[in-house]
Amino acid sequence: MLFAVLWLAPGMALAQSRTPTITAPDWAEMPTADMLTENYPKLAAFLDQGGRAVITCAVTAEGRLKDCTVDSETPSEMGFGAAAIRMSRAFRMRPQTVDGKPVEGVVCIPLRFVLPPLPQGAPPPAASVTIAERIVDSMGLTESFLAAHEAELSAAERSATPSVPQAPRTAAATAVRTAIGERRAEVRLALATSLAEVYSAADLSWIVAFAESPAAALLRGGEDVGASMDFSDARMGQIVLAELRTAICERLRCQATPEETQLVASRNAAAEEVTTWTVTPSEARLARVTPRLAGALGVPGSARLTCRTTAEGKLTGCSVDAEAPAGWTFGKAALQLATAYEAPAGVDASVTVRVSFPAAPITPVATKPRSAPPAASAAARDLVMTFQPMQQMTEQLEPQLSQMAAGLAAQYDAATARAIEDGVRVAMRRTVDRVVDEIADALATKYSQAQIAEVTRFLANPTTQALMKPRPTGESPAMARLSSQVAADARTIYCGAHDCTAPPPPGTGRDSPAPSARTP
Repeated sequence: MLFAVLWLAPGMALAQSRTPTITAPDWAEMPTADMLTENYPKLAAFLDQGGRAVITCAVTAEGRLKDCTVDSETPSEMGFGAAAIRMSRAFRMRPQTVDGKPVEGVVCIPLRFVLPPLPQGAPPPAASVTIAERIVDSMGLTESFLAAHEAELSAAERSATPSVPQAPRTAAATAVRTAIGERRAEVRLALATSLAEVYSAADLSWIVAFAESPAAALLRGGEDVGASMDFSDARMGQIVLAELRTAICERLRCQATPEETQLVASRNAAAEEVTTWTVTPSEARLARVTPRLAGALGVPGSARLTCRTTAEGKLTGCSVDAEAPAGWTFGKAALQLATAYEAPAGVDASVTVRVSFPAAPITPVATKPRSAPPAASAAARDLVMTFQPMQQMTEQLEPQLSQMAAGLAAQYDAATARAIEDGVRVAMRRTVDRVVDEIADALATKYSQAQIAEVTRFLANPTTQALMKPRPTGESPAMARLSSQVAADARTIYCGAHDCTAPPPPGTGRDSPAPSARTP
């Protein structure tokens, strides 16, 4: 799907509703083009499949929609109904009034998803396309495009949408894979043509001169460089964990003080010591209640409780006397284990309970020795930093960090939560610095300082920077035509066994066109 048009038809009355129905809604706000792009059903987009959904919503006195339900959707099992529900939050109606006062109501909204015509443009000169084909081949752009396309397709296939069962999701994805797999040559040509649509023959010649130079291998040498660094998933995880422990332990005590240890070990004069428990927590239960962050970072802890035993030997009325180290919620975890202890029956007294939470130590990951000349490594590091690895990592992890911050706020006091969150961000920065250093050393070992400098100059050129910026597929007539051809082939395959009933044309029947929104 290159871009789409959303047709919004006037609301339809509900015959049996006791709430006032709104038959001519006056929309103050409608979904934006970005929202339409975000919510367009992914697999329908890959198939260039338009659709229609009818939803019924309650309207608040302020004109917002709520409690929306899907009345119908065409085609079925494509997700257009769910998309319409998601977009309903973007609608706002100018409030309806009775006797001058805003009132609630009900509205029925037909939403139509319509694909616009393909973008048009004069074909670029054949000579420019021929030069661009050399760029596509030398830079491996066909393989990169197909890999990115497959990643997006797989994500859409895995995306759980209740209104789209797994079977049609898999069938649609399989149809698209088959269609694009049979057009590999067309993919190569479309990529070359899309470059020739933008760049002059002189610019393309300059790019191909670099692309075919020995220095260009640096930009294609990810596998060789990665192998030289031995950045396996396991090792990378160890580095992150070690840096995380160091950063957090700089802000929170990860070892108990002697005073804390002594307090946990000491006896409460008002409570008896239980020398033999008849039942104690299992290792599995102990592991389940161990504070997750402490367990992950290898922080051992302990806590002392004072409880009351019942005649049956159960513990009740437990309270935390001490924990070590403080701040890691070991006392709270110990309270969760109280029900797993049983003392000998017949004892009715206050008793002391000590709980230990062992943790596997975190082994520091040794820094790999540097083998490249310092000047070349410094140049390579500057090169790697042009790709803004810290910004990329932050953007990738920010949603998880926000979720983590919310979880910390619920588990720890405010100061501890802030210290942990700050430690995570410091650990991210240190991890990126360490990885960048190793990448730079690997590059400087494999490539000369002159080659690294040549790549740096190439990347700094305005033409290169424009080339590296993502260009929406819909802006290139060549890529738009390719997308349409692949989608047509995929629809033929998919629709042979699934519903592809097309909605009636806009402006016929119950629908009449209204303002449209276009996605880029």
